[in-house]
Amino acid sequence: MQYRRFGWLFTTFLLVFVNQLSAFGASPANRSITRLGFRRLYISRLFRRNLGRLPIYHGVRLEAELDGQAVQPIINSLRPTNTIIGAYQFGFSLHTRQAGLWSGGHFVFAILNVVTSGNPDVAIGDIQGVSSLYEQTRSRFHDIYFRQNVPFGVFRIGIMNGSDFFDVTGLATSLQNLSFNLTPTIGDNVAGFSHTGAGFMIRLKARSLVWRVGLYQGDPVQTFDQPFDRGAIGFLEVDRTWRNASREITVKAGVWHYWQHRRLRSTLGPSVGGVYGIAEWRDIPIRRYRLGFFAQVAGNPESRGPISSYLGFGGQFSGFWAQHRRDALSFGIARAWLNTARTMAETTEEVAFVAHLPDRMIIEPDLQWIIHANGGPRNALVAILGAGVAF
Repeated sequence: MQYRRFGWLFTTFLLVFVNQLSAFGASPANRSITRLGFRRLYISRLFRRNLGRLPIYHGVRLEAELDGQAVQPIINSLRPTNTIIGAYQFGFSLHTRQAGLWSGGHFVFAILNVVTSGNPDVAIGDIQGVSSLYEQTRSRFHDIYFRQNVPFGVFRIGIMNGSDFFDVTGLATSLQNLSFNLTPTIGDNVAGFSHTGAGFMIRLKARSLVWRVGLYQGDPVQTFDQPFDRGAIGFLEVDRTWRNASREITVKAGVWHYWQHRRLRSTLGPSVGGVYGIAEWRDIPIRRYRLGFFAQVAGNPESRGPISSYLGFGGQFSGFWAQHRRDALSFGIARAWLNTARTMAETTEEVAFVAHLPDRMIIEPDLQWIIHANGGPRNALVAILGAGVAF
């Protein structure tokens, strides 16, 4: 029975692949929009590892995810129009050891299709971005990479999203504002970094420290168009974690730099670099509840790009019901200072609740209050309702 189910899903995958192949690599119509790719889907943001419960057949597991989101401006938007976003991801992973090949290898392949009606960036008019799921309507490769366990670490190479591995704040993944998922000194200053692109990264563990080094193409939207002649972005990150029975504390520090050719800076942005830091305090026990806090800080010493510095902090409260321990209430405040003269810092206050339903399904209502949107005198209120299911 499980083989028949596997065969049906594999046939579906082939049909989706053939149907969408002609659209892959197509450029979005407006290249001036910085946020060309979202951070990650709902389920994969929250779970990160094997998503589905489908059987493994000779080391191959099929994975699929369907997500939806509605963004509704409530107060003081530039345009009182809502945005509806639908996204599905379908692919497979191959575990080399389970396939009878060698140990420690893992190949991932995934297709992503996004259908969007509206644009929250235009409707709200903020600079940080209220939706981490939003992307212009298109189909593309989401992941085509190979991962190999090596002594003291892991090596990845292929097409991947660099923001899945660098500048990640685990306690902030259920918050929808883009600044919590990738500090805006990177996300808003480097065009398209949140988009999947070609590159490699190495994760090494040395005693109590974890080091990450990565290099990715500078124009990931043009994944297959001169990928090594359109700039590059490099990362170096180190983190340390302390654990005991009552808490887990992680501290991260990173440095990054974006190189771009002079002839392309007018369209892809100038060469720029910066630093960032993250601190998380997880699993603080309060009776049967769990509490966690996080803080983020980032700077752009060269003062290039729209955002010069950033400060964010927040927390997560879980354990409301004994049968649904993963349900969580998250809150955060994100403040971004703009490089433009005579503008005020933009601040976003956000609260979100994630309800986990059976069979890998979640529902997430979200509310954001934006103060001094895009550095101006206007404040705005936005409501978001999202849902995701993995197969």
